[in-house]
Formats: sequence, C-alpha cells, structure tokens
Amino acid sequence: MRHYFTLSFLSIALCSSVLIAQEAPVVYPFAYQNEWGVVQENRTLVLAPQLDTIGFFNYTGSAMKYAIAVDDHKYGLLNADGSWLAKPKLDSIGRMEYYAKNTHWAVRKGKFGLLSTKAKKTKWLAKPKFTAVTEFDGRKVALAAVAINDRWGVINGEGKLIAPCIYDKVKLLDDYSDYPDYKLTLDGEDRYIDAFGEALPLAEMREKEEELEMWGDDMVFEDQSIDEDALIPRLKINQQKNPAGGTDVILTKNGTEAERVNVAEGYFIEEAKLDMSYNRTRIAYILVQKEGKFGFWGLNGAIATPAKYDRIKWQRSNRYEQLAYLYKGDTMGLANHRGYQIFPAAFTSITEFSYYFRLVHPDGYVGYGNQDGRVFLPETVLVVD
Repeated sequence: MRHYFTLSFLSIALCSSVLIAQEAPVVYPFAYQNEWGVVQENRTLVLAPQLDTIGFFNYTGSAMKYAIAVDDHKYGLLNADGSWLAKPKLDSIGRMEYYAKNTHWAVRKGKFGLLSTKAKKTKWLAKPKFTAVTEFDGRKVALAAVAINDRWGVINGEGKLIAPCIYDKVKLLDDYSDYPDYKLTLDGEDRYIDAFGEALPLAEMREKEEELEMWGDDMVFEDQSIDEDALIPRLKINQQKNPAGGTDVILTKNGTEAERVNVAEGYFIEEAKLDMSYNRTRIAYILVQKEGKFGFWGLNGAIATPAKYDRIKWQRSNRYEQLAYLYKGDTMGLANHRGYQIFPAAFTSITEFSYYFRLVHPDGYVGYGNQDGRVFLPETVLVVD
C-alpha cells in the first residue's frame, strides 16, 4: 500500500506528458543561449527564445494545449501559440494530475491551491491555502489529502473538501479504487469515509483495512517456471566470401541456415552480434569498418549507418534496449539497437529524455528529437554531419 507524501516544492516537469500528434500543429520547446522558445514539429518558429524555461506541451487529451513555463523566476502556463493561458505569477506549478484531469497543484505566496485548465482561462478550484498536499487518487472520483498547518483533510477534484482539515492524519485505503475510501484519525480515534465524505461502518472498514494490508510483498507463489535453457537453439554466426562479391554473414540455428546478409566489397566486418531478447533469435547488427571509419551494415543488405565515424560506443538504454553513439571529432550522433542511424553527428550531447532525446547543438541551441530522427529545432539550425 502506497503511503502519502508531502509535495514541498512542485517543480516544472519537462517529461510529464507523452506527446501525441494532433490536427493542430504540434509544438516543442527549445533553447538558445539559455533562453527558451517554441518551435513547430516542422521546425517553424512559433516563439523566439525569451523565457527562463518551457516544459513539454500537453497533448494527452486536454482541451487546451499548453506547457508549464517560467519567466523571470515565476511560473505560468503557455499556450501552443506562444500566448499565456495563465500569466507567470506563481511560485511553482506541478504537472497535470493523472486522476484529476486538467488540474494542477500550484503555489502562490508559499501556499498550495488547485488550478483548473478546463476553460480558455484558468481558475482556482481551491484558492492557495494549503501547506501540504498529495497527488490525486481515484479513477472515477479523484481525491487528495491536504493539510493546513499539520491539520489534514480530504479534497476532491472539483476543489471541494469532503473532510475538513482538522485531523491528525489521513490514510488512503486502496490506491487503485474507482471510489477511494479514507481513514481519518483525530486524537487517537479513527473514522472512515467514502469518496463522497459519507461515514462508513467502523468494524467493517477495520476488517477491510486489515485485508488490504495482507496483500504485501511477502506473498509466496509456487514456482511454475520452465527450463528455458532446454528451449534455446544452438546458434552460430559465420562469415563466408560470396563468389558474386562481398562477404556473407550467416546465422544458423541447430545447423540450419536461418538468415544471410551480404556485406559489400570494401567493408571489413568488425562484429556481427546476435539478438536473443524477447525470445528472438536473429542477427542484431553488423558493425563495419571502411578506410579506418566505422558504421553499420543493414540487415536488408544496404548501409544502415555510413562508415564515416571515428568511433562507436554502445550504451544501455532504459527504453530502446541499447543505443550506439556515433563520434565524429567533437560532435556525436546516434543509431538504434539494430545499427540504423537516428541522428547525424551534429550535436555535442545527446541524452534520453522520456520518449525523446535531448539534443545540445554546438551553436548554443538545446532541443529535442524523437526516435524517428526528427529534430525539433528552428530550421535555420544546421543538423547534418
């Protein structure tokens, strides 16, 4: 069972939303010399760099498409066209609540309030008066715990208190309920309420609470696993000169040819690696060298990444198995786990950032790109190597 936590500071959450294409132009934040602006996915400039920072724009079904932004150390909400949905006058704004859609906890003068973005203008559902808050829970009725000077209560997604802030502590009974129940404690005495603030039978709810707490990490299940080693075929990768030219990379399973890739004449095969993840058995990638430069040969018999890089370094990835960083002088590019190029060596830094990549350009720009190799920087920025 998850315990409550206090949000002492709500910082801008750049990775808070997965961006999904919409009919309206999709836009992305970018920076130039530490000032942030907005660019469309086709690299057309929307807002010239001028703000302290801009988060990712929300494309998760919200009626309004906006991002958390900071100007002169104050937080606001920025529309996709560069105008302000909420002017930057707040101390901080948290990411959109998952269960209470189109709401944010925001801080003004050191106190938390609940901000709504359902309309063209933002409004306070609960004015800033809370000293501590939690995230919302409840798939059909969203509720959160709130405190005023260490006195706790419960608020719903419409900003209404269903339990006043008078309790020593409050406890959510089930993280995944449609209609969450709460336990309220005052002076050592417990009471229970439902998602609408109605009292629940004490003995019945104590029994329910004990039952929920039984579902912990100490449960033991019978091991019904199978011997996976007995299912793994005998695999081998060989190289063989092709009479028609080049070298064939051949994968055999249990002595039978399963895959063959022809690498053209003039390329030296540095490494051919197996892919055995997720019950797959195939050639993962073919690293090649030509005239002292490195690249990858594609499994379709054509170049995947040109052999023009000084060195290639593999790194583990949280989302894409592994990634190949392509170095050329002082710049770097990127290839995927199969060796197919994503970005040219046009950047001084490439780091994973949620579903995207954060790209630092030598000319002072910082922006984002996706796994398809699209770069979201102004079209005047050169992104070739």
